[in-house]
Amino acid sequence: MRTFAIAGLILLAGLFACFPGAGGRAGGESRPITTLEGRREALVRQAGLEEKEKELVAELLAWDVKIDAARREQERLRQEIPAAERSLAGAEAGLAEARARLEEGRDRLGRWVNFLYRYGWVTYLEVVLGAASFGEFVERAQAVMIVIANQAKMLDEVRELTARLQEQVDACERARRELAEKGARLEASLNEMAAARAGREEFLAGLRRESAALAEKIVQAEVFWYRSLSSFNSLLSSLDVFPWRDLSPEKITVKGSKVQVEISENEINRVLLDNGGAGLNVQISPGLFAISGPASGGSPDFRIEGDFAAEDGKVRFRPAGVYLDGVPVSREVLAFVSSESRLALDPQVYLPGCRLSEVRAEAGRLVLLMALK
Repeated sequence: MRTFAIAGLILLAGLFACFPGAGGRAGGESRPITTLEGRREALVRQAGLEEKEKELVAELLAWDVKIDAARREQERLRQEIPAAERSLAGAEAGLAEARARLEEGRDRLGRWVNFLYRYGWVTYLEVVLGAASFGEFVERAQAVMIVIANQAKMLDEVRELTARLQEQVDACERARRELAEKGARLEASLNEMAAARAGREEFLAGLRRESAALAEKIVQAEVFWYRSLSSFNSLLSSLDVFPWRDLSPEKITVKGSKVQVEISENEINRVLLDNGGAGLNVQISPGLFAISGPASGGSPDFRIEGDFAAEDGKVRFRPAGVYLDGVPVSREVLAFVSSESRLALDPQVYLPGCRLSEVRAEAGRLVLLMALK
């Protein structure tokens, strides 16, 4: 048993060197998969890595949405700040004008007060008492009162306007300051989000490298086990000399130059059994031809499914699925199996004088459509 294991590892190394893409990243990084249980564990781990990868991709997309929204908000703030500064400048200009008017009003009122202080009320009384009549006296007195009252009222209005403009300036200044502070906080938040996203992206890259290395080991192991399917590979190697003439068609239909041959799956299994294909079993259903075999000699049980196609007068088997120990192989291995040149057979070997046009899998039988030359 130990000798077989050593030989198996040597063969595995040789196959790694021959298989396309093998021996690259995984070389020297970790031990190869040498058991079916190890393959199952690797597949479970790979599924977990793929799930984590999906979660990280979704997380990165969420980060992108957040960062994009923050950048749009940042751009909006950048456009609002100049508008706030223009409003502030306008308010400050209005305040300066109101202050100038206030100073002017104070100066005018001051001149009245100064005049009263210097000359007293006698002069005003002289103006009022110098009236020629009582009516003129009343008019002059009212005129003096109106002038002083208007000056005081104008001063109050300008003072109120100045207070309102000062409030407007303060509000504009607060708005500009708040916009600047919000912009600074947003910039810091953007930097934090970008750093967090970069960290998750780096983690995702490492996860993908790990997943790729694990996938490569799985592919290498599956290729080794596929090559170790002795009964199946023996059948492929002997297709050209296989005694196909021993097959007894279930039904032959001739219509003019066209011939339809129907062969049952039981007949195919009989001929396989009689010619060293013990353990191999063929199952045919509509659109599907499957061949399976048990585990033997260290090889896993297998099942290969697919259909047939006529290509350049030959019958070619096109695998749609390969299962080792009940688990489907990877896409890379399926593509490798599909590229096997041994999966094609020239029917001229046992059906001379006929040209194959179609091969069809039906329930429990294989149908060949041919034309007589």
